Amino acid sequence: MDEYVSNYLTLSGGKKKDLRKIAKVFSKAENSSGDYTKGVFKSLIGRNPAFHRVDKVHHDQVTYGTEDELSVGEIVDSIDESGELYVSFQTARSPVIFTVALSKLYGINALLSYEEDEESYDIGKFYISSGIIIESSYIHFASSKYHANTKRFIQEEGEGILNWAVKYYTEEIDFKIRDLSFMSDNDKKYFLDQFRQRKALLINN
Repeated sequence: MDEYVSNYLTLSGGKKKDLRKIAKVFSKAENSSGDYTKGVFKSLIGRNPAFHRVDKVHHDQVTYGTEDELSVGEIVDSIDESGELYVSFQTARSPVIFTVALSKLYGINALLSYEEDEESYDIGKFYISSGIIIESSYIHFASSKYHANTKRFIQEEGEGILNWAVKYYTEEIDFKIRDLSFMSDNDKKYFLDQFRQRKALLINN
């Protein structure tokens, strides 16, 4: 795999037993030896019978939206406490198709954020409920645009980034990791301060 896509997936709603099943499958991937783990997507949403077995790569790209291999970075299984399952992992492509299928099959909410590569930090974000994409956002060449003209980037993209974070992130660390990783410390502080203030207003109102 030449390029990696860093994915940050939060799952909630539905049945706890389904979230535990998903957590178990990803946990096996996390604990396995080697760089990549086969069969995670297949274990969770199955195989498309329309494809012959010899068409594996094409099958995986069409059915899962990415090749059926991943490298898991972290699993936080706090289902019993928060009702949410958080998984970060890497794939050959952003698995939006897989996430939609997963959400539809298990009747859960899915918040997917991904960075396309380490150079441009293209940021894609989806909120999916029971297989329906409720909202999405995409910033092309986010890091490059930010460093080329920081003031302009913040003027054009800042409000959208902040609104998404306030609407969908429960913890500020999610905002920092998913959307602010390429920014300067001062700009991170500005956005995190705004995040705290707007979250506080929502709670008070």
